[in-house]
Amino acid sequence: MQTNSIQYIYMKRLLIVLVILISNISCFNLKAQNNVSFHRIGTREGLSNSQVNCVFKDSKGYIWFGTQSGLDRFDGFRFKNFFYKYGNDLSLPNNAVDRIHEDRCGNLWIHTAVGYCVYMSDTENFNPSPNKLMQAMGMQGTPDCVEIDSHKNMWVAVNGHGVYYNEGGKKKSFLFKQNRYGTSVLPEGIVSYITECKGGVILTFSNGILAKLSSKTHKVVWVNRDLFKLNHGAVTNHSTYIDLYGNIWVSYLGHTVVWSAKNKKWNCSVSQIISEMGFKGVNCGNILVKDLVTDNKGRIWIATDHDGMLMLNTRNKTWEKYTFDEKNSESIPDNTIQNLFLDNNGALWIGSYKNGVAYYSAENSKFSTIYLGDVCTIVEDNSGDLWCGTNNLGIVVYNPFTGATRRYTDTETGLGSNAVISSAIAKDGSLWFGTFNGGMTHYKNGHFTAYRATGKPNSLACDNVWALQTDEEGNLIIATLGGGLQILNTLSGKFTTYNNHNSGLLSDFISSISFDGSGNILIGNSQSFSVLDVKTKKITRYNTTRSGHVFSTSSLNQIFVDTRGIIWNASASGLSSYEPKNDILKEISLFAGAQSFVACSVIEDLANTIWVATDKGVSHIILSKENGEWNYFVTNYNEIDGLQSRQFNSRSIYLCHNGNIVVGGQDGISIIPQQMSKRHPIQSRALFAGFVLYDKPIEVGEESDGRVILKKALHDGGSLTLNHSDDAFTILLASDNVSIPEKSRFLYRLTGFSDKWMLTADGQPSVSFTNLSSGDYKLEVKVVNRDGTQSDIVSTLDIHINPPFYFSVAAIIFYIIFIAAILYYMKIVLLRRQKRKFIIEQFKREADQNKHLDEMKLNLFTNISHELRTPIALIISPLNNMIKNETDGDKKNMLELIQRNATRLLNMVNQILDFRKMDENKQKLNLLTGDIVEFVKSICNTFNKLSGKDITLTFYSSVGYLFMSFDDDKIGKVMNNLLSNAYKFTPIGGRIDVSMRVIAKEDVDGKDCDMLELKVSDTGEGINDYEKKHVFDRFYQIHSEKQQPYGGSGIGLSLVKTFVEMHHGTVSITDNPGGGSVFVIYLPIHHDVKQVACKPEALPDESREEVRLVLNRDEKNVNNKDIPAIPIYASLGKCDVLVVDDSDDFLSFMTEVLSADYNVRVAHNGVEALKLVAEKKPDIVLSDVMMPEMDGNQLCRELKSDRNTSDIPFVILTARMAQEHKIEGLENGADDYITKPFNMDLLNLKIQNLIKWHKGPKQELIEPKIRQVEITSVDQQMVNAATKYVEDNLDNTDISVETLSADLNMSRVQLYKRLVSVTGTTPSEFIRNIRLQHAEQLLRLSQQGVSEIAYQVGFNNPRYFSKYFTEMYGVTPSQYKHKFDKDR
Repeated sequence: MQTNSIQYIYMKRLLIVLVILISNISCFNLKAQNNVSFHRIGTREGLSNSQVNCVFKDSKGYIWFGTQSGLDRFDGFRFKNFFYKYGNDLSLPNNAVDRIHEDRCGNLWIHTAVGYCVYMSDTENFNPSPNKLMQAMGMQGTPDCVEIDSHKNMWVAVNGHGVYYNEGGKKKSFLFKQNRYGTSVLPEGIVSYITECKGGVILTFSNGILAKLSSKTHKVVWVNRDLFKLNHGAVTNHSTYIDLYGNIWVSYLGHTVVWSAKNKKWNCSVSQIISEMGFKGVNCGNILVKDLVTDNKGRIWIATDHDGMLMLNTRNKTWEKYTFDEKNSESIPDNTIQNLFLDNNGALWIGSYKNGVAYYSAENSKFSTIYLGDVCTIVEDNSGDLWCGTNNLGIVVYNPFTGATRRYTDTETGLGSNAVISSAIAKDGSLWFGTFNGGMTHYKNGHFTAYRATGKPNSLACDNVWALQTDEEGNLIIATLGGGLQILNTLSGKFTTYNNHNSGLLSDFISSISFDGSGNILIGNSQSFSVLDVKTKKITRYNTTRSGHVFSTSSLNQIFVDTRGIIWNASASGLSSYEPKNDILKEISLFAGAQSFVACSVIEDLANTIWVATDKGVSHIILSKENGEWNYFVTNYNEIDGLQSRQFNSRSIYLCHNGNIVVGGQDGISIIPQQMSKRHPIQSRALFAGFVLYDKPIEVGEESDGRVILKKALHDGGSLTLNHSDDAFTILLASDNVSIPEKSRFLYRLTGFSDKWMLTADGQPSVSFTNLSSGDYKLEVKVVNRDGTQSDIVSTLDIHINPPFYFSVAAIIFYIIFIAAILYYMKIVLLRRQKRKFIIEQFKREADQNKHLDEMKLNLFTNISHELRTPIALIISPLNNMIKNETDGDKKNMLELIQRNATRLLNMVNQILDFRKMDENKQKLNLLTGDIVEFVKSICNTFNKLSGKDITLTFYSSVGYLFMSFDDDKIGKVMNNLLSNAYKFTPIGGRIDVSMRVIAKEDVDGKDCDMLELKVSDTGEGINDYEKKHVFDRFYQIHSEKQQPYGGSGIGLSLVKTFVEMHHGTVSITDNPGGGSVFVIYLPIHHDVKQVACKPEALPDESREEVRLVLNRDEKNVNNKDIPAIPIYASLGKCDVLVVDDSDDFLSFMTEVLSADYNVRVAHNGVEALKLVAEKKPDIVLSDVMMPEMDGNQLCRELKSDRNTSDIPFVILTARMAQEHKIEGLENGADDYITKPFNMDLLNLKIQNLIKWHKGPKQELIEPKIRQVEITSVDQQMVNAATKYVEDNLDNTDISVETLSADLNMSRVQLYKRLVSVTGTTPSEFIRNIRLQHAEQLLRLSQQGVSEIAYQVGFNNPRYFSKYFTEMYGVTPSQYKHKFDKDR
C-alpha cells in the first residue's frame, strides 16, 4: 500500500514536470511564431492611396496595386502611378480599381468602378473597351466578371449571354449559356465572382447559387442552391475562396460560411471549419473573410474584416493571429485586410483598408531574434546552451532547442555586479565570466567560484574584467580596465600580471584581446594595439604600420585575427584590416556613400567569411584574392531581415559549434544560421523600368522635341533608338524579385563601348550614359542578389544612336551627288586651266629667271663695289699727297679734277652698298648726339671744295648750333646725294642754297616735338609734276630735255627717302619760284637726356645769330692754303710701324708714304704679323680686317690679350664702314677705326698721337683693388664704382659691358676709353680680372671645389674659367688649390 502511494506521488510529480515542459515548449513555439515582421509601404513611399483593394504580380515581375484612387506599379525601388485623365481616352477610365488579371499576351485586365479596361503592356496605355479583344477570341458583349486562371485560360461572364471559356488565347471560345437546357447550361442569375478550382472554376451568382464548370469537358459539373434557398434568392455581392482541402469559403452580408468538402455540408462560421480541420483553441467567432490564400508550405492565410489576419499551418496544426499593433512598426498595418497575394517567390503581399500595403517573406526573415535583455557577452557550453551575460540581469542561459531559459544573479554567482560583460569556456568545459566592477567568477560542476581584486600579490588585479580568452594550454587570459593584462594558470592558481610599470604595455586599460596564428596575444588599447610574445614574454607596441601609416582607430571595441592572419580592428571610427605580412592597412567601407558607422564586434565563420556587428545592423564580408590583394564584397542586413532593431553591443558575438553565429544586443540575441553563406537560390531577372532623358522621365508614346522616343515600353530583348543629340540619358533598372528590393544591385556593361562589367552603386538602380558616339550598342544587365551572388540571367537592350544629320544616309547620298557634281565641274575647269597653266608657268619661269639674274647682277655689282673701295682708296690717298705737294697750278687743277671724279666714283660705290643693305633690310639707325648745323655746314664746305663747276653754294641757318640725335653717316649721305643732284642739274653760273631752321611743335599740326626743316634748292632745269611723284622711286631717272654730262643710277634719291624715314622724318620736292627744284626735309628734334632742346627763342644771343656763308670758287685760294707740315716730335725718333694688308699695292703705297717718317714693315695676314711682332715689337700696328688665314679682328685680340703686346697701339684700316663693324673692332681692343679711303694727313696725326701717348710720359695706371680704402680722384672713383658693381653681381653670369656702362651712366665707347686709359684693360678684361681675383682667394682659403668656385664667381663654364685662370696665374686652378691644400 505504501509502495503504491509512493509510486502515485512519484508519477504525479513526473506528470507535473511534463506538463510544465510541454507548456514551456508551447510558449516558446508561440513566441517564435509571433516573431514575424511585416514591411509596410504607404503613400510616403509613392502609393497613390492608402486603401488597397487588390495586389497582383505580373509575368515581368512588377507588383501592381489597385487602390481606391489610382493604379500603381511597383518595381521594388520606385512607383509608377496611373490615373484617370480627363480628355485622354488612353488613360485609366476610373481611379477605383479592385481586380487585376493578366492574359497570355502580358496585358492586364483591370476592373474599375465603371467596368473593365485592358492595360497594354507594350504601349503602357489603357484600352477602355475590351470588346474588340474579346471579339478576336470569339466572344461577344461587355464583360461583367473576368477570371484568368493559372494556365492563362480566360473565363468571362457576360450578362445575358453566359460565361465564355477561352483556352490558351485561341480565336474561338466556348460559351456556357444561360436560360437553356443541357449539361452546359448555367443557372439563372448574374455572375458576381469566378474562382479557380481544380479542373475548372466555381461561379458565384449574386443570388447565392454556386456552380462548378469543367474546363476539360465544357460541362456544368454541379450546381449548389443552398445559399439561394437560405437567403430566399436575395441578390447581394458574394466572394468565393477555395483552400487546399477544397473547402469553399463564401463571404456575403457581413459573415462567411464554408462548404466542407470532407463532410459535404455548410459550416455557419469560420470557427467550425477550423476546428474540423484539426486546429484547436482558435476562437474566431463570426468573422468576415475578405480573402484567402495558401502558400507552398501548407499555410492558409486568411484576411478578415476588422479581425486582422489568421495563419493556419496545416502541417503541424498550429495557428497564428496577426493584428495591428500601434507600438510595433512590424505588425500588419490594419485589422481590415482587403486582399492577399502570394507571388512566385513565396512572399505574401497584404492590401489593407486604410493603411497601404505590407509584405512578408520567409526569405526576408533570415535571422531569428530571442529577447533575453541587454546581452553583453555570449559563450556556448558543451551541451549547446548559450550563456548570455547581460547588462543588468546577471547570466541568462538559453536552450536553443527548447527555448527554455534560466537565470543566475549575483547572489548565486558571487559576483559583485550583475553587469556581466565578458566570458570564456575552458578546456575542461567550465565557464568563466567577468563583470564591470564586480570581479570574475568560475562556473564548474554546478558551482560558482568568485575572484575579486583584494590587492594581494596573487589575486585579481582589477574588478573590471573587460575581456576573457583561454589559450591552448588552458591558461585564462584576463583583460582588465585599469589593472593591465593577467594570465591565470588554472591548475596552479597563479596570476601573472603585465602592466605599464613592469612591461612595455602601453596602457593598463585593455579593451580587447585575441590570438594570432602563433599563439601570441594581441592586446587592444583605446587607439592602438600591442603583441605579447608567449615565448619571450616581451610586449611590442604597434602605433603605426611599418610604412608609417597610423592605425586610425578611436575607442577600439574589438581586435580579432582571422585564419588568414589579417588583423581586424572594430572601433567607433569604423572597421579596418591590417595584413602584417604585406604591411597593408585598409579602411573597410561597409555602406555606400562613405557613411560613418560604429563597428561593435567582428568574427569569422566556418566558411572563413567575416561577420561584423555595427550600429546599423550586421555586415557579411566575403574575401577574394586578386593580383595578390584581398577584395571585399559586403552584404548588409538589418531589422528587415529579422535582426533586432536596436544597437548591438561591443564584443558580444560568438561562433557556435554548429556554425551559427550569435550576436548580442540591447534586445537580446540574434542568431545567424550557417546556411546564410550559401548561394541564394532565386535567379532574378533585371527589368528595364523606365527611361530618363536629360533628367526628364519619358513615357511611352510621349513626344519629345517633335518625335516619339519610346513607341513601346523597354523590355528584355527590346531596342531603343536615339538621336545623336540625345547625349545624356538614363535607363532605370529593377528586379523581378521585388520582395527584396533594397538589397538588389546590378552588374552591367555596354558592349560596343566597353566589355567591362560595372556594378551600380548601392541604392542607385540605374545606369547613365553621356556623349555616346553614333552606332549600335547592347546593354547587358544582371542582378546581384542580396547576399552578393550574381544571377545567371542576363537582360539585354539594343541601343542604336543615330548619326548626326550631317552623317545620316540622306546626307551621305547628298554628299556623293554634290561631290560628283563638283568633280564634274572641276574637270571642266581643270581642262580650261590646264591650257592657261602652261603659259603661266612659262611666265613664272621667265620671271624667276629674271629675278635670279637681277639678284646675280646686284650681287655682282655689290661684290665689285666692295673690291673697288680699296683701289679707289689707293687713288684718292696718293692724289691728296700729290695735290698737297704740287706747286704747278695747271697740274694741280688736273689732279683736283681726278680727285673729284675719284670721290664721285667712291660715292657711287657707297650708294650701291647702301642700296644692297637696304634691299636686304640690314640698314640700322645708329643715333649720336651732335651739332647738326655744324655737321651740315661742314658737308657744304667740303662739297664746294670738291665740285668742279662755277656754281655759287650758300648755306643759311636760323640758329648758330643745334644739338640733336641723328645718324651722321646717313644724314651725310642724304646731303651728299641732294648736293650731288643739285650740282648735276644746275648750269654754270647757277646757284645752290642750303638752309636750316627750327620749327616749334606748336606750329606743326599733329607733332609732339620740334622739327628741323632742311632745304636744298637749285636754279637748274626743274622737275615736272609727273616726275615729282616718282623721283624717289628706285632706279627712276629724270628724263631731261638737255643731255646731262653725268649719268645716273636712280638709287641716290631712293636712299635719301629711306634714310630720312628711318629718322621718322619726311622728304618732299617742290618747284623753286626762280626756276629749279627745292628738296625739303623735316626731321624730328630728339635730344639726349643731358641735352636741352634748341629753340630759336631759347638760344643765347650769340647762338641766335644767323649763320650765312657764301661758298664759291672765288674762295678756293683761301680754302686751299698750304697746310703746314705736321711736326714730328724729336723725342720720338723714327718709330717702327707694322702695316698688315692682303693687297700688295696698298702695302707698297703705305710703305712709300710712311717711309719718310717711320720704319715700315709689312705683313700679308695676321699670322705673318704675329711672327714679325715676336721678332721685334713695333710702335704701332695698322691692319686691314678682311685677310686670309687670320683677319684683323683676331690679330687685334691676340695682341691685346698678351700682356707683352697689349700696349702696342692698334689701328684698323678697312673698307668696312658699317657702324656694327666699327663697334666690333673697338670691342676687340683696337685704338682707332679708320675707313678707306682715308686722309693721309689725318692718319699721320693719329699715328703720331698714339705713339706719343704710348711712348711719352704715361699717366700711372690704377690697379683695381677689391674693397680697398676709398680714393677721391675721379678716375679712382670710376674704378671703385666699376669694381663694386662687379663684386655685387659676382655670381651673375649675365653682367656685361652694356650693364656695367649703364650702371656707371656712361656710353659703351666712353667706358672703353676711360678703362683702357686708366687701368690698361678693356671692360671685358676688367670684369674677368675681378672674377679671377675673387676665385684666387676662394681657391686659397676655402674648401670648395673648382667647379663650385667657377660658378660662384660668375663663370658659366668651368672650362673657360680654367683657361683664363691659367693665363693669369700660370697654373691651373686645380694645381693652385692643391698647393694650398698641402700647406693646410
